[in-house]
Amino acid sequence: FSRQMKIWSLLDNIKNKHKGKLIGGFLSTLFLACLIIYNYYLYKILSSLKHALAIEKSLRQSERLGRTSAEKELRKHIQTARLASAESPESDNLVKIIGTIESCFSSRRGTPRQSLLVASARGRLRLNQKILNSAALEGLNQYSHAWLIFLFHENTDGRKSQVKAKIKPPRLNGGRIGVYASRSPHRPSPIGLSVVKIENVSMSHGTIEISGLDLVDGTPVLDLKPYLPSDNLPHDIVLTPDWVSDTIKSFPVQFTEDARKQLRELGERCRFYSSEGEILKAVIEVLGFDIRSVFRRQSKEASGVAETLRFDGLLFSYEYVGEDQVVVWVMKVEPDLGHSLESH
Repeated sequence: FSRQMKIWSLLDNIKNKHKGKLIGGFLSTLFLACLIIYNYYLYKILSSLKHALAIEKSLRQSERLGRTSAEKELRKHIQTARLASAESPESDNLVKIIGTIESCFSSRRGTPRQSLLVASARGRLRLNQKILNSAALEGLNQYSHAWLIFLFHENTDGRKSQVKAKIKPPRLNGGRIGVYASRSPHRPSPIGLSVVKIENVSMSHGTIEISGLDLVDGTPVLDLKPYLPSDNLPHDIVLTPDWVSDTIKSFPVQFTEDARKQLRELGERCRFYSSEGEILKAVIEVLGFDIRSVFRRQSKEASGVAETLRFDGLLFSYEYVGEDQVVVWVMKVEPDLGHSLESH
């Protein structure tokens, strides 16, 4: 802009100096033509740079997605081989897979960070009857809750030789803490522990219907133990850091009319929910606890960015809107084709 002002000032000086003369008009026209050509080439250069930058970003994103997909596929094959060995009764592994979780959570995104946080979350533990038959479940229906000991089978760092000693829990908003002072899934031994509510025990099918779970579909279970009243310590003797004791903030969740209509039409695809009201309540509980990553929450584009939640055979499109008072808008509900293909 300053360069253009200098050119215009030079043109004015020429006009004043050669006022009324033919050369003055000629030079003014010449400078004006040069200015137009200069601006045109400047525009072309900027457009070319923007286009090249967009291509570079697209290539990087494609490369990252391709690498992530390849690593996920490789991890899946490795895990399948390992789990097949652990599920075999002839295996000499000290730890065996006693069953597998069938969950309303099709992927890690949206899966609660602790059990019983989303009370409406539903799932099923299906026993591996090669290890023990369903007689092992006799008497379990006399308990209301149970402990599940399981593997974090979808960890992305499973092939790394060394796990990081310090991690960033989501509730610390970027702050670091020792991995053993957290419940992070990224541990030297990726073993988890959850309390779930027992809804029904089926001896004939070798299954346990559970709720309040925080486990993704396909989670391998190492053991199951009844929950006892003595497992619950009095609150007045339990000491925790402030960031753990703080109440987890919940946001209001609203469905558009189109999303509600789509949910009514597609609700029959669900495995664990039989009515629109049931799945509506569960999704509201899930999204209300802000399932975004720390990076997403703190980014400049934290508000108004559309994301998706895969939940019990359905794909929910939603966005967090607002800064002071965040509202979650669910805009679209459609079949989760990826989940459908994996399930059949």
